[in-house]
Amino acid sequence: MTTAQLQAANPHTSVWLAASAGTGKTKVLVDRLSRLLLAGVPPHRLLCLTFTNVGAAEMVDRMQQRLTRWYALPPAQLTQELTQLLGHAPTPEQVSTAAQLLDQVIDPQGGGASSQGGQGWMNIRTIHSFCQSLLQQFAFEAGLPPGFALLDEREGDRLRTQALQELLANPPADHQQVIMHAFTMLSRQHHISTLQSILGKLLSAPPIAPRIESFDAHCQAHGIDTPFVEEREQEQHSQRLMAQKAHWQQLASTLLASNKVTDRRKGQSMMQLLDRGIGSHNFRHWQLVFLTQKNTIRTRLATLGWQKANPEWLAHLDEESQRLHHLIQRAQWWKDFCWKWAIGILGHFFSAQYQYLKTAQAKLDYTDLINHSHRLLQQADLQPWILMRLDQQWDHLLVDEAQDTSQQHWDIIRSLLAEISGEQQARNGENPARALAQKASSAQIPPARSLFVVGDVKQSIYGFQGADPTSFKAARQEFQQQWQAANKPWLDVSLDLSYRSTPPILRLVDAVFNQRAELYQQLGEDALLNHQAHPNRQGGGRVVLWPLCPRPPTQNFVPWTLPIKRYQRASSASRLAMFLADQIAGWLAEGRWLPSVQRAVQPRDIMILVQRRIAGGQLTNQNLLHQLRHALQQRGIAVSLPDSLMLASELAVQDLLALMQLLLTPDDDYSLACLLKSPLVGWDEAALFALAYQPPDGTAPMGADRPSLWQKLRQDPAHAALADWLQSLMAQADWLSPYQLLTQLLWQPLPALAIQGDSAVTGWQAMVAALGEAVGDVLTSLLSAALSYEQQHQQRGINLLEFILMIKQQRGTRKRQSSGAERNEVRLLTVHGAKGLQAPIVILPDTTSQPPPRRDQNWLNKLLDAPGLSHGDSGNGDNDDDDDDDTNADAPDRGDIAIQDGADSVDDDPEPISQAEIQRTLYVALTRAQDELYITGLQPKKNSSKPTWYDTIVSAVKDLAESGQASVQDFSYRFSIESPPAVSPASPTASGQSEGQADATDADKAEIWQGSFYEIRDG
Repeated sequence: MTTAQLQAANPHTSVWLAASAGTGKTKVLVDRLSRLLLAGVPPHRLLCLTFTNVGAAEMVDRMQQRLTRWYALPPAQLTQELTQLLGHAPTPEQVSTAAQLLDQVIDPQGGGASSQGGQGWMNIRTIHSFCQSLLQQFAFEAGLPPGFALLDEREGDRLRTQALQELLANPPADHQQVIMHAFTMLSRQHHISTLQSILGKLLSAPPIAPRIESFDAHCQAHGIDTPFVEEREQEQHSQRLMAQKAHWQQLASTLLASNKVTDRRKGQSMMQLLDRGIGSHNFRHWQLVFLTQKNTIRTRLATLGWQKANPEWLAHLDEESQRLHHLIQRAQWWKDFCWKWAIGILGHFFSAQYQYLKTAQAKLDYTDLINHSHRLLQQADLQPWILMRLDQQWDHLLVDEAQDTSQQHWDIIRSLLAEISGEQQARNGENPARALAQKASSAQIPPARSLFVVGDVKQSIYGFQGADPTSFKAARQEFQQQWQAANKPWLDVSLDLSYRSTPPILRLVDAVFNQRAELYQQLGEDALLNHQAHPNRQGGGRVVLWPLCPRPPTQNFVPWTLPIKRYQRASSASRLAMFLADQIAGWLAEGRWLPSVQRAVQPRDIMILVQRRIAGGQLTNQNLLHQLRHALQQRGIAVSLPDSLMLASELAVQDLLALMQLLLTPDDDYSLACLLKSPLVGWDEAALFALAYQPPDGTAPMGADRPSLWQKLRQDPAHAALADWLQSLMAQADWLSPYQLLTQLLWQPLPALAIQGDSAVTGWQAMVAALGEAVGDVLTSLLSAALSYEQQHQQRGINLLEFILMIKQQRGTRKRQSSGAERNEVRLLTVHGAKGLQAPIVILPDTTSQPPPRRDQNWLNKLLDAPGLSHGDSGNGDNDDDDDDDTNADAPDRGDIAIQDGADSVDDDPEPISQAEIQRTLYVALTRAQDELYITGLQPKKNSSKPTWYDTIVSAVKDLAESGQASVQDFSYRFSIESPPAVSPASPTASGQSEGQADATDADKAEIWQGSFYEIRDG
């Protein structure tokens, strides 16, 4: 252990530990827990709060492994291990105590902790778990029903849907007109599912208390003359324009007389609009003559030559552009005003209805746990008594991942620390271990109360859950002052020695954030970064910065050409996925050696991180995660499921839903065809074609008389057993619940496969054999959804069709809890999902996309503020004008300017993620790698004013290259236009070409991706 780690683990001092990525902060936390137990602190007197269930489970597992090892070690080896932990030789009493700790922890009668409400056998839990146990203990004081239950994600979605449906079906009689007016106004802008999502976000915001009044009264209260609508102002403006038609035609004539094509196009557009008459149907055309697509005033309304020749007309163009820009602002302001009133009204009643449903079922959601706990601990009349009760339970508070703690979480922690920060007498005689420690040395007895906080402001990336680095820093300063005022020992410790990453990776991290002061300041640091690799990690390591993957060329197919061939270059995402899959296949084939694990690379050693799950596009064929998973599976490489599942998009779920639909509608040819080709039956294309094909001999019935696929299957003697099996399932579909039906399909032998000779194959085994072990998580999630549906709908009846529709229409994703056993598969994760994880090889293929915008608490807090009309800056936006020197008079005429949608609504323009959080997310992504880090991305469609991750990294790597710390090498990779093979390809050659691919000279079969790549390596 280093000196800093020994200081942080010292139980005699309260510590605030700033631990950079990979510096062993979890080990320090476990060491401190161990030393507290060695000093005689009973396990139930320790309270360790963390941010995630995964983090809590990891600490419990590490503590259990350590105490189990101490229990089994011979005294000599145990003494040696305790010497490393304590920094000095242990006393015989301490060695004896260490060997007995496992018994004391497991057996409550021996002084250990019971498992009541905790994470297993110790008080190591998440903040939500602690709040749940707090509210269960003080349910009466919190105004909650005793024995309340916690809503899971699926139940919460169901209740929110029910709340909105009941509110719209039976609104309160005295507010019915107001509610329906608000809903009508919102439904013009949003689909019902989008509206429900917006209302759901309001539930986690501070309570909204709008004035319940009609829209007209609301407008009058803000001094607005109703009706004030966008259409009315546009109509008035159009009338003024047509009244001055001759004036504007004369101006347009001067533009048509210009020798510049841009002026003539503008004049032609104006003349055509004036001739046709300007109205609501083409008002947007007129706006785009003066404004850009983004509704900003054009940089140049006419060329410089025309302006010099016609100075008297220039003012008219400028005035009209200002008027139109003002109309746009007024329209946007009006939409915001209407939207805020409507969402405030509907949100108020929706929240009340949702709360009523939860109360009726004695349920709380995760937001309720925090809100009720915060409110409970802030009640002045109850707080002393509650804290006194809590004071009887624990003495030492440890907070993990403190940078992810929200302001409300900090308020709860502050309340819990009210007793710890004061002077208290040590409690003695509660555990035999304390007496042993007292005999050893009074100096080894820790103080009666202590605080330990560990976090890294550079890794605060959960802003969407309220995490705030400012609160993190403010809490450190506040607690330090409290401890010093109470004359209690306090220590600030920093850890920068990395046990995880090799020098090239750390060199890149420092170079990225040290190149500009604003970058490391956005991380929350006041000085340059200086990561150091542990001596055991010196030597080796590699960072590779590949060039951006180019976009495929536009394919101009001859009309009516049959699509006989399938081409792989459908999207940039598929091309990049193909390249990465080839690289991984090559590493596995060559057996690349990994120093961190001292063996050849395996799929489990590779982690691919993206910024968001829809990286590369929302469509399936453009989604980078989907393409990566598909490309790896085609090459026979095991790959994990995403950390969040969309059940309806999984092949296994689609196959099972097809079977369910067939049971309800046997003549559904498509469902039967899907089932026959699924792993449950195992037919190939030839078998399905043989059953479905109807020869055109003139004797076969056509149209409505044509037999269905199900009828053909029943009539074919060769498939009698399969038809009988399906017939029996159809008979059971009327009384079997979805869960019972799925259980039977997945756990009983499949007669359909038994026909083909696989007599003992269950549905589960067939799915795993066809789709890989990862499909087990998908099937488990589907079974869980079916069981939840059955439990929720038992009273009003279970309907198989309703269950099918529920799964198909499920728009959200379901969090997937990773299994305890690590599978040998490539991991596909978001950066947020990889927080706390590491891998020998990390690939970052999503470095050019901009993070998605999102709302924050500031927007929600300002929801009902009266909007004021701000003219803003009417100035220059993007310059959409053609080059001033363009003199091509023969250029084709573009005619009228295309109509574009107007200003976005409030919901379509949420506040973006802060640049600081973007940089912190990049820091987390770069520091997941142990041995090797590979960086690339998709070529953007157009340049962005905001720098991407790739831009920031390239700038830093170029600086390293100039100083001789990075090298530049030629890069070449050959894209195969044909679909890649379904087997693992040969390892790539030095030029990036896989053996067996088409000759590069054949332009019809291959494309070359060429450029340069940067490499940082040691050894």
